Amino acid sequence: MIKAILFDMDGVLLDSYKMWFSMFEHALKKFMNQPLTDKEFKEHIWSRSFQILVKEYFPGKEKEVEAYYFPKVKDYMDQMEVYPVEDVLKQLKEKGLKTAIVSNTFTSTVNQMLTKAGFDKYFDLVLGGDCVKHAKPSPDSLLFCLDKLNLKPQEAIYIGDSKYDIQAGKAAKVFTVGLKIDGGNKTIKDLKELLTLV
Repeated sequence: MIKAILFDMDGVLLDSYKMWFSMFEHALKKFMNQPLTDKEFKEHIWSRSFQILVKEYFPGKEKEVEAYYFPKVKDYMDQMEVYPVEDVLKQLKEKGLKTAIVSNTFTSTVNQMLTKAGFDKYFDLVLGGDCVKHAKPSPDSLLFCLDKLNLKPQEAIYIGDSKYDIQAGKAAKVFTVGLKIDGGNKTIKDLKELLTLV
């Protein structure tokens, strides 16, 4: 029996692609004097853990970049768009399901973004990539979430929009749903389709 729905955030609840692209582009130019293409961002940066990215793209400047990067989030949030999914979240809660965010974005930033979107009240638990040693595609954050909610893997559904979400979900042995992406136990085109699974 399904007792909880676990969500990735970026690309599932919020269209934050433009926001994160702008932030990373400006940081890369400021600290490394390097440009950023959409192709590079889409294929090698989007959805990945910042803890990994900062080592790859800002070698030797990790702490300096991290200290600069996250306080800037509020300056870029106007570029974030909210998907029309609030009704789905409401219905899931009305069904008595637990809900959680399992994201590679840092927890404090996830909370800021959810609050701005007005979605913070719908989640029992919010976990970012900084909550565990290994972010997605490792299953660690999902397993940590299940433990916190006192759930078995077969009692949860995880939905994400990237290959890292699919890999993490399958490794954690939860029913994994891909939003407009194949590879999981099921693929959906619209978040409303979640309601047919519970």
